[in-house]
Amino acid sequence: MVQWSLDAERELWRDVMAPKGLDTHPDALWWFARLGWGIDPFIRETGGIRWFYEPVHRPFLRWLQNQIIEWKESRRAGNVELWQVGVVLPRDFGKTVTATKIAMLWMHLDEPNMSTVIGSEVHPKAKDFLKPVKEVVRGTNPYAWFCWLFGQWYDPRREWSYERFEHAYRTATGLSEPSFDTFGVDKGITGYHPLAVVFDDPISRNKLRDTGGAWLKSVQIAHDAVFPAVRKDGFYMLVGNRYLIDDIIGKALADDGVLSWDGMPPNDPELAKKIGSGRWRVYYLQARDHMNTTNYEQGEPVLPCVWSHKRLLQEEARDASDYAAQLDNDPATGEHMPLVKEQVATMRIACTAACPKDCSPRQHLPAIEYATVHCDTAYRTEDRRRKGDTNVIAVWLHPASRNGIVYFDGAKMDATWRAEDFNDELVKTMLELRRRMIRVRVITADKNPGGLSGLWTSSVKQALEGARIRVPDIIEINRKTGKDDRIRAAAALWVEGYVRLLEDAQNRARLEYEMLRVGFVKPRDLSDCSADVFGDEDKDELHWWYRPYYAMGGRDPNEGDYPISPGDEDLKGFGGRIGDLELMKRYDEQHPNLAPETSAESFHY
Repeated sequence: MVQWSLDAERELWRDVMAPKGLDTHPDALWWFARLGWGIDPFIRETGGIRWFYEPVHRPFLRWLQNQIIEWKESRRAGNVELWQVGVVLPRDFGKTVTATKIAMLWMHLDEPNMSTVIGSEVHPKAKDFLKPVKEVVRGTNPYAWFCWLFGQWYDPRREWSYERFEHAYRTATGLSEPSFDTFGVDKGITGYHPLAVVFDDPISRNKLRDTGGAWLKSVQIAHDAVFPAVRKDGFYMLVGNRYLIDDIIGKALADDGVLSWDGMPPNDPELAKKIGSGRWRVYYLQARDHMNTTNYEQGEPVLPCVWSHKRLLQEEARDASDYAAQLDNDPATGEHMPLVKEQVATMRIACTAACPKDCSPRQHLPAIEYATVHCDTAYRTEDRRRKGDTNVIAVWLHPASRNGIVYFDGAKMDATWRAEDFNDELVKTMLELRRRMIRVRVITADKNPGGLSGLWTSSVKQALEGARIRVPDIIEINRKTGKDDRIRAAAALWVEGYVRLLEDAQNRARLEYEMLRVGFVKPRDLSDCSADVFGDEDKDELHWWYRPYYAMGGRDPNEGDYPISPGDEDLKGFGGRIGDLELMKRYDEQHPNLAPETSAESFHY
């Protein structure tokens, strides 16, 4: 029988797991998690859920390892750069265990004097995250190989408390920062400068439900406080789910931009355009893989051992909003939204393979009676300019059939326009519509809250008259409800089928983007002003959209509806014998000069 040397085995595993700069084993962190931390023995001996799944966690840990090694090499080369990392994984994917606990400890193997701070939404939660790290390095975790491989790191002469500790592996005992420390939104980082900070789950559904926007502000303050605290050449990692478009992860990515994106591609097309021009290095997963499947709507479960297809369906049915946030990591889309992408896709008007090469979607339009032009004039207030709101000129077409359907013809948008720029673009828009022989019935805009609304109307009227353009009605609407409420009301009419989108219309994609993410996107000035296309049926001066009435046996909605006369084909579909009174009414219509006493009106039953 061959005797296996345990010393040789230990040396082998230490060599595999330890970080060694560019010579680090490509799966060092993966093996450290499995054996050094003890995930494999724990699952095997306790019979727990096998959540640690190679197709998911091996590529993720390889990516995270590369981020850590690249950061360490950058520091060794003398570069002073804060390494910003974002980990956005679904609930129950083990992101806290792997990223916050295991990876942060692995960092110390080749840098015994480094300091790491772990934060969360409240300080007690962060201290709970620290507890397993202490158990592993002290040797009280029976499943971890850590102490057998790298020694026991507990020293009773050094600080060892519930919220921080200094391990025995540290050689520079005079440092003021402990090896590991904790903080929460309720207890910030103060007094020292750690080399690495991880902020894990600073937002939870319960906190948002209980405190709403106030909690978001508190989290933002805690996030902002990290930057002056962490060393300038340090490592800062955000770990969590997506709850809102402007949650801490969303705002961080919007403020600092994204340098790289791995895992799954982002669902946000606006974000996808900006990758490569920022500072965050992001790893992103959803609970379903919507790309590598023939069924995009459902997608294949990514972690089937935890979130099976059946369980995902149950979770979405239970709470679609929570599912979109914590499992789909895309709170702006899903069944809880007023519109979904599959509905919008049916609204587009495009040319087909049968069309000639020079065909345009506009050639598929019905006869147009008039256009309405809807504007957003962000340039009129300094506050809106400062917030990055956009000036918009949106054109919508109304067919002669008055079937209720409106057609998005395109929009011009620019956040930098001044008054003269806006008027110039409006004149160009009006001239283009005149060239196409389309009458403009009304121009609308939001009423200036400063009380000088009449000046804008006069300015626009003067610009149009100067270009010798017939001036339509110009109406400034007092939009009393919030933007999102107005857009949701319009979205209900989109769902009813009253909207068509010319596929080549300028800024069509932006309009779809805003409508699919009502309440989760800023700015949303195009969708806001476009809500005016439906006017207000209760106010005569805002009545330029007509909700159609379809009689029995009505026509295709795209063709509209007309009053039915006795000779129309529609009546032939009713079947059955026509009554005597109906027959006499038809006779009256054909002989209007009959004496009153012989007409159908004189008969009463």
